[in-house]
Amino acid sequence: MHILDFLPTGVRLAVSPLSWANDVLEDLGAGISLETCLTEAAGAGYHGVELEYLSAS
Repeated sequence: MHILDFLPTGVRLAVSPLSWANDVLEDLGAGISLETCLTEAAGAGYHGVELEYLSAS
């Protein structure tokens, strides 16, 4: 069983890339790739990830 299995009908839980990296505190998660972020989100049971704008540095 997964925590997402216990949500009431119609309730959806979301995740943001901010959980893995941060575009304000650039050292936080700087070494985490997009692939890692998406793979870990999927492994946690999420079916989608919020799209976040990251400025080019």
